[in-house]
Amino acid sequence: MDGGASSLVISDVGGTILNTDDLHLAAWRSALAHYGYDREPHLSAIELSFAAGNDSFSTARSLNMPQTTAMQIAKRKRELAQVVQPVDINVDVMEFIASRGTIACAISHSEESWTQAMLLEAGVYDHFALVLGRTTNTPASKELMLRDCLEAFPDREEAIYIGNTASDRTLARQCGLAFISAQSIQNRSHR
Repeated sequence: MDGGASSLVISDVGGTILNTDDLHLAAWRSALAHYGYDREPHLSAIELSFAAGNDSFSTARSLNMPQTTAMQIAKRKRELAQVVQPVDINVDVMEFIASRGTIACAISHSEESWTQAMLLEAGVYDHFALVLGRTTNTPASKELMLRDCLEAFPDREEAIYIGNTASDRTLARQCGLAFISAQSIQNRSHR
């Protein structure tokens, strides 16, 4: 950087920088099947909650099953999702981030080993300051992670948050960030 004001781009990892949705949904299906909850209503509820950006524990608790079972399913899903696999990069989002000449932060609720390994596997780990939300079994909120990024880089000209969901958009506004959806970046680049 030239020492002057700069842009800050904060981006989610899964489904935004990396196309990991299919890997996560496969882990959910396997975890549900292990406990006998692989019927269509449960699968549909998981997909809706996952698409809304909810973490594993919140998603499992929303399935109207005993609390203990929901916690076991969430734990098993997280374990299954830790298996590092080749993953596609969302090239359009990466090009957008690079075009800004920015400080780029990737935020994630996932455990450090999983997130770092996936970014390394995709060859983009060195492009980001990685902000991790989970230090215990209770994830930090996205709001806290976004505010941490803003505090870490106070001398910036603009701050943008790239996400996927309506709740991401609302959160960006609450934190005073401009919001751009990953889908809109992809749509623009494919015109």
